[in-house]
Amino acid sequence: MTGASARDAPPISTGMDWSTSTIFSTWWGPGATAESSDLLDRDANLLQPLECDGPLPVFRSRYVMSLDSTRDTILTYEGIADYYASVEDDLELRSYLRDLLGPSTPDRRILEVGCGPGHDAGQLRAKGFEVTAIDLCEPFIDRARVRYPEVDFQLMDLRAPEFEDASFDGVLGMAALVHVVPEDVPPTIERYRSLLKPGGRLVLWMADSPKVDYYDVPDWGGASSRHLRMWCHDRTMLSMAMKHAGFDDHRIIQLQSDYYARMARLQENDVSLYVIVGAVSP
Repeated sequence: MTGASARDAPPISTGMDWSTSTIFSTWWGPGATAESSDLLDRDANLLQPLECDGPLPVFRSRYVMSLDSTRDTILTYEGIADYYASVEDDLELRSYLRDLLGPSTPDRRILEVGCGPGHDAGQLRAKGFEVTAIDLCEPFIDRARVRYPEVDFQLMDLRAPEFEDASFDGVLGMAALVHVVPEDVPPTIERYRSLLKPGGRLVLWMADSPKVDYYDVPDWGGASSRHLRMWCHDRTMLSMAMKHAGFDDHRIIQLQSDYYARMARLQENDVSLYVIVGAVSP
Protein backbone atom coordinates (compact mmCIF):
# COMPACT_ATOMS: atom_id res chain seq x y z
CA MET A 1 0.00 0.00 0.00
CA THR A 2 1.16 3.44 -0.84
CA GLY A 3 0.81 6.65 1.13
CA ALA A 4 -1.08 9.59 -0.30
CA SER A 5 0.95 12.30 -1.95
CA ALA A 6 1.93 15.27 0.18
CA ARG A 7 -0.04 18.47 -0.19
CA ASP A 8 0.34 22.00 1.05
CA ALA A 9 -2.03 22.79 3.88
CA PRO A 10 -4.23 25.83 3.20
CA PRO A 11 -5.36 28.18 5.97
CA ILE A 12 -7.54 26.61 8.63
CA SER A 13 -10.47 28.15 10.46
CA THR A 14 -11.53 26.10 13.47
CA GLY A 15 -14.81 26.36 15.31
CA MET A 16 -17.50 24.55 17.24
CA ASP A 17 -21.03 23.86 16.12
CA TRP A 18 -22.76 24.16 19.49
CA SER A 19 -25.99 22.60 18.29
CA THR A 20 -24.23 19.27 17.85
CA SER A 21 -21.00 19.75 19.82
CA THR A 22 -19.13 18.70 16.70
CA ILE A 23 -15.69 20.23 16.40
CA PHE A 24 -14.73 21.02 12.85
CA SER A 25 -11.97 22.66 10.87
CA THR A 26 -12.93 24.17 7.55
CA TRP A 27 -10.53 24.10 4.62
CA TRP A 28 -10.96 27.50 2.99
CA GLY A 29 -10.24 28.29 -0.61
CA PRO A 30 -9.04 31.58 -2.10
CA GLY A 31 -11.17 34.57 -1.19
CA ALA A 32 -13.05 32.87 1.64
CA THR A 33 -13.33 34.58 5.00
CA ALA A 34 -14.13 33.59 8.55
CA GLU A 35 -17.42 35.50 8.21
CA SER A 36 -18.58 33.00 5.57
CA SER A 37 -18.35 30.06 7.95
CA ASP A 38 -22.08 29.22 7.91
CA LEU A 39 -22.42 26.05 5.84
CA LEU A 40 -25.99 26.89 5.01
CA ASP A 41 -25.14 30.35 3.63
CA ARG A 42 -25.62 30.13 -0.12
CA ASP A 43 -23.67 33.33 -0.69
CA ALA A 44 -20.50 32.16 1.06
CA ASN A 45 -17.26 31.96 -0.90
CA LEU A 46 -16.90 28.21 -0.84
CA LEU A 47 -13.87 26.03 -1.06
CA GLN A 48 -11.89 25.97 -4.29
CA PRO A 49 -8.48 24.62 -3.21
CA LEU A 50 -7.11 23.80 -6.65
CA GLU A 51 -7.10 25.38 -10.06
CA CYS A 52 -7.29 22.87 -12.89
CA ASP A 53 -7.00 24.37 -16.40
CA GLY A 54 -7.05 21.06 -18.22
CA PRO A 55 -9.09 17.88 -17.89
CA LEU A 56 -9.32 16.19 -14.52
CA PRO A 57 -6.12 14.18 -13.95
CA VAL A 58 -6.46 10.44 -14.31
CA PHE A 59 -6.23 8.57 -11.04
CA ARG A 60 -3.40 6.13 -10.59
CA SER A 61 -3.75 3.21 -12.98
CA ARG A 62 -3.22 0.52 -10.36
CA TYR A 63 -6.72 1.15 -9.00
CA VAL A 64 -8.81 -1.51 -10.69
CA MET A 65 -12.42 -2.12 -9.76
CA SER A 66 -13.07 -5.83 -10.26
CA LEU A 67 -16.38 -7.62 -10.20
CA ASP A 68 -14.92 -9.83 -7.48
CA SER A 69 -14.33 -6.80 -5.26
CA THR A 70 -17.92 -5.62 -5.62
CA ARG A 71 -19.22 -9.13 -5.07
CA ASP A 72 -17.10 -9.63 -1.97
CA THR A 73 -18.33 -6.36 -0.49
CA ILE A 74 -21.96 -7.30 -1.07
CA LEU A 75 -21.52 -10.84 0.26
CA THR A 76 -19.73 -9.58 3.36
CA TYR A 77 -22.54 -7.18 4.19
CA GLU A 78 -25.14 -9.85 3.46
CA GLY A 79 -23.38 -12.09 5.97
CA ILE A 80 -23.40 -9.48 8.73
CA ALA A 81 -26.67 -7.71 7.95
CA ASP A 82 -28.23 -8.37 11.36
CA TYR A 83 -25.08 -7.34 13.22
CA TYR A 84 -24.57 -4.20 11.15
CA ALA A 85 -28.20 -3.12 11.51
CA SER A 86 -27.90 -3.34 15.29
CA VAL A 87 -24.74 -1.21 15.60
CA GLU A 88 -25.16 2.38 16.74
CA ASP A 89 -22.09 4.48 16.08
CA ASP A 90 -21.72 8.25 16.45
CA LEU A 91 -25.37 9.32 16.33
CA GLU A 92 -24.48 12.95 17.03
CA LEU A 93 -22.11 13.08 14.06
CA ARG A 94 -24.69 11.48 11.79
CA SER A 95 -27.31 14.01 12.84
CA TYR A 96 -24.87 16.84 12.07
CA LEU A 97 -24.18 15.44 8.60
CA ARG A 98 -27.88 15.01 7.81
CA ASP A 99 -28.48 18.63 8.82
CA LEU A 100 -26.05 19.76 6.10
CA LEU A 101 -28.73 18.90 3.54
CA GLY A 102 -30.61 22.01 4.63
CA PRO A 103 -34.14 22.64 5.89
CA SER A 104 -36.66 19.82 5.76
CA THR A 105 -39.98 20.42 4.03
CA PRO A 106 -42.41 17.87 2.56
CA ASP A 107 -41.65 19.04 -0.98
CA ARG A 108 -37.89 18.45 -0.69
CA ARG A 109 -36.75 15.10 -2.05
CA ILE A 110 -33.56 13.42 -0.79
CA LEU A 111 -31.61 10.47 -2.20
CA GLU A 112 -29.38 8.50 0.16
CA VAL A 113 -26.78 6.38 -1.64
CA GLY A 114 -25.39 3.28 0.05
CA CYS A 115 -28.10 3.46 2.70
CA GLY A 116 -27.27 0.20 4.50
CA PRO A 117 -30.04 -0.79 6.94
CA GLY A 118 -31.74 2.55 6.39
CA HIS A 119 -31.34 4.32 9.73
CA ASP A 120 -30.29 7.67 8.27
CA ALA A 121 -32.99 7.50 5.61
CA GLY A 122 -35.53 6.83 8.35
CA GLN A 123 -34.32 9.83 10.33
CA LEU A 124 -34.55 12.05 7.25
CA ARG A 125 -38.12 10.89 6.62
CA ALA A 126 -39.01 11.59 10.26
CA LYS A 127 -37.77 15.17 9.75
CA GLY A 128 -40.21 15.66 6.90
CA PHE A 129 -38.21 14.95 3.74
CA GLU A 130 -39.46 12.73 0.95
CA VAL A 131 -36.74 10.07 0.90
CA THR A 132 -35.48 7.52 -1.61
CA ALA A 133 -32.59 5.29 -0.51
CA ILE A 134 -30.51 2.77 -2.46
CA ASP A 135 -28.10 -0.05 -1.67
CA LEU A 136 -26.84 -3.21 -3.40
CA CYS A 137 -27.17 -5.40 -0.29
CA GLU A 138 -30.60 -7.03 -0.54
CA PRO A 139 -30.85 -8.04 3.16
CA PHE A 140 -30.31 -4.39 4.11
CA ILE A 141 -33.07 -3.27 1.75
CA ASP A 142 -35.45 -5.96 3.02
CA ARG A 143 -34.91 -4.99 6.66
CA ALA A 144 -35.11 -1.28 5.92
CA ARG A 145 -38.44 -1.62 4.10
CA VAL A 146 -39.95 -3.30 7.16
CA ARG A 147 -38.55 -0.84 9.69
CA TYR A 148 -39.06 2.36 7.69
CA PRO A 149 -42.09 1.76 5.42
CA GLU A 150 -42.47 5.45 4.50
CA VAL A 151 -39.07 5.48 2.76
CA ASP A 152 -38.71 4.35 -0.86
CA PHE A 153 -35.90 1.76 -0.63
CA GLN A 154 -34.52 0.37 -3.90
CA LEU A 155 -31.87 -2.21 -4.76
CA MET A 156 -29.45 -0.20 -6.90
CA ASP A 157 -25.75 0.52 -7.51
CA LEU A 158 -24.73 3.76 -5.78
CA ARG A 159 -22.28 4.51 -8.60
CA ALA A 160 -25.05 4.83 -11.20
CA PRO A 161 -28.44 5.69 -9.66
CA GLU A 162 -31.19 5.15 -12.23
CA PHE A 163 -33.35 8.22 -11.75
CA GLU A 164 -34.30 11.16 -13.91
CA ASP A 165 -31.94 14.12 -13.97
CA ALA A 166 -32.75 17.04 -11.67
CA SER A 167 -35.10 14.94 -9.55
CA PHE A 168 -33.61 15.44 -6.06
CA ASP A 169 -33.02 18.39 -3.75
CA GLY A 170 -30.22 16.58 -1.96
CA VAL A 171 -27.95 13.54 -2.26
CA LEU A 172 -26.42 12.06 0.89
CA GLY A 173 -23.64 9.49 1.14
CA MET A 174 -22.72 8.36 4.66
CA ALA A 175 -19.26 6.83 4.15
CA ALA A 176 -20.76 4.96 1.20
CA LEU A 177 -17.90 5.74 -1.19
CA VAL A 178 -15.30 3.99 0.96
CA HIS A 179 -16.03 0.87 -1.12
CA VAL A 180 -15.58 2.68 -4.44
CA VAL A 181 -12.11 2.78 -5.98
CA PRO A 182 -10.74 6.28 -6.69
CA GLU A 183 -11.00 6.02 -10.48
CA ASP A 184 -14.76 5.40 -10.18
CA VAL A 185 -15.38 8.38 -7.91
CA PRO A 186 -15.31 11.25 -10.48
CA PRO A 187 -18.01 9.74 -12.75
CA THR A 188 -20.04 8.85 -9.66
CA ILE A 189 -19.94 12.44 -8.45
CA GLU A 190 -20.86 13.65 -11.94
CA ARG A 191 -23.91 11.39 -11.80
CA TYR A 192 -24.90 12.79 -8.41
CA ARG A 193 -24.57 16.31 -9.79
CA SER A 194 -26.91 15.49 -12.67
CA LEU A 195 -29.54 14.22 -10.23
CA LEU A 196 -29.72 17.49 -8.30
CA LYS A 197 -32.25 20.22 -8.91
CA PRO A 198 -31.18 23.88 -8.95
CA GLY A 199 -30.38 24.80 -5.37
CA GLY A 200 -29.68 21.17 -4.45
CA ARG A 201 -26.87 19.90 -2.23
CA LEU A 202 -24.50 16.95 -2.24
CA VAL A 203 -23.20 15.78 1.14
CA LEU A 204 -20.53 13.05 1.19
CA TRP A 205 -18.95 11.73 4.37
CA MET A 206 -15.46 10.59 3.40
CA ALA A 207 -12.10 9.52 4.81
CA ASP A 208 -8.49 9.94 3.77
CA SER A 209 -5.04 9.13 5.09
CA PRO A 210 -1.48 10.38 4.56
CA LYS A 211 -0.31 6.82 5.21
CA VAL A 212 -2.36 4.45 3.04
CA ASP A 213 -4.55 4.44 -0.06
CA TYR A 214 -6.77 1.73 1.40
CA TYR A 215 -6.93 -0.77 4.22
CA ASP A 216 -8.67 -4.11 4.67
CA VAL A 217 -11.03 -5.14 7.47
CA PRO A 218 -10.72 -8.94 7.66
CA ASP A 219 -13.29 -9.78 10.33
CA TRP A 220 -15.95 -7.08 10.50
CA GLY A 221 -18.92 -8.42 12.43
CA GLY A 222 -17.33 -11.86 12.63
CA ALA A 223 -17.38 -12.37 8.86
CA SER A 224 -13.92 -13.91 8.88
CA SER A 225 -14.40 -15.71 5.56
CA ARG A 226 -14.53 -12.42 3.67
CA HIS A 227 -13.08 -8.97 4.05
CA LEU A 228 -14.01 -5.39 3.31
CA ARG A 229 -11.67 -3.02 1.54
CA MET A 230 -11.91 0.57 2.69
CA TRP A 231 -10.62 3.23 0.29
CA CYS A 232 -9.16 6.47 1.62
CA HIS A 233 -10.13 9.18 -0.85
CA ASP A 234 -7.67 12.06 -0.89
CA ARG A 235 -9.57 15.27 -0.26
CA THR A 236 -7.56 17.25 -2.79
CA MET A 237 -8.56 14.81 -5.52
CA LEU A 238 -12.16 14.87 -4.28
CA SER A 239 -12.20 18.65 -4.51
CA MET A 240 -10.96 18.46 -8.10
CA ALA A 241 -13.62 15.87 -8.92
CA MET A 242 -16.31 18.09 -7.41
CA LYS A 243 -15.19 21.10 -9.44
CA HIS A 244 -14.95 19.02 -12.61
CA ALA A 245 -18.52 17.77 -12.02
CA GLY A 246 -19.81 21.33 -11.85
CA PHE A 247 -19.74 22.04 -8.12
CA ASP A 248 -17.95 25.38 -8.31
CA ASP A 249 -19.26 25.99 -4.80
CA HIS A 250 -18.10 23.27 -2.45
CA ARG A 251 -16.50 23.01 0.94
CA ILE A 252 -14.51 20.45 2.93
CA ILE A 253 -14.96 20.13 6.69
CA GLN A 254 -12.64 18.11 8.91
CA LEU A 255 -14.65 15.98 11.34
CA GLN A 256 -13.75 14.84 14.83
CA SER A 257 -15.50 12.04 16.65
CA ASP A 258 -14.61 10.40 19.96
CA TYR A 259 -16.29 7.21 18.75
CA TYR A 260 -14.15 6.91 15.63
CA ALA A 261 -11.03 8.25 17.35
CA ARG A 262 -11.07 5.10 19.49
CA MET A 263 -11.38 2.76 16.51
CA ALA A 264 -8.16 0.76 16.20
CA ARG A 265 -8.21 0.34 12.42
CA LEU A 266 -8.50 4.09 11.93
CA GLN A 267 -5.69 4.77 14.39
CA GLU A 268 -3.39 2.20 12.79
CA ASN A 269 -3.88 3.64 9.32
CA ASP A 270 -3.92 7.31 10.34
CA VAL A 271 -7.39 7.73 8.85
CA SER A 272 -9.01 11.16 9.02
CA LEU A 273 -12.73 11.81 8.55
CA TYR A 274 -14.15 14.70 6.57
CA VAL A 275 -17.32 15.75 4.77
CA ILE A 276 -17.47 17.46 1.41
CA VAL A 277 -20.52 19.60 0.67
CA GLY A 278 -21.41 20.84 -2.80
CA ALA A 279 -24.16 23.29 -3.75
CA VAL A 280 -25.89 23.73 -7.10
CA SER A 281 -26.75 27.30 -8.05
CA PRO A 282 -30.47 28.07 -7.61
